[in-house]
Amino acid sequence: MVAAVDGGFLSVANNRVSILSERIELGEEIHVDRARAELEEARGLIGANDEAEKRVRRAEARLRAAEKVSSGVGH
Repeated sequence: MVAAVDGGFLSVANNRVSILSERIELGEEIHVDRARAELEEARGLIGANDEAEKRVRRAEARLRAAEKVSSGVGH
């Protein structure tokens, strides 16, 4: 399983991973072309406001998750 998560915590203990996150999207649910477009849009906003860099990081994570699933890495 591959997922993009935004905000929260990750814990690894006793061969178990726990994620507490504000937002999670499974890679299978993310459309690669839309994720690329969102990343380009977010990059265009850098310098426009304080949230722009967060949007870029979120878009990069979504794109990585979608690409891993589409390339078979997440299966």
